[in-house]
Amino acid sequence: MKDKLMHKVSTKFDIPSEILTNEPLIEIRGSGRVSIDHHTAILEYTPQRIHVTTQTGLVAVQGENLTIVLLTRTRMVIEGSISSVVLG
Repeated sequence: MKDKLMHKVSTKFDIPSEILTNEPLIEIRGSGRVSIDHHTAILEYTPQRIHVTTQTGLVAVQGENLTIVLLTRTRMVIEGSISSVVLG
């Protein structure tokens, strides 16, 4: 119910719903950078794979030389040679 209300508020005031509902926001920039907002935990962290959880499920980033270059309570930025980003 709260999420529905927040979606209505975000639509009315033209605010991205991810800001109000804590839904994950994933931004891919080229083949070298991925940012994930509203992550909840890191499950796996290797140079080839980074798996994180969000409120709506798993995000799996795969590639080569992957590193987390920014990590805050709400935002994560991954850089490297990214071959795939899988939601599930």
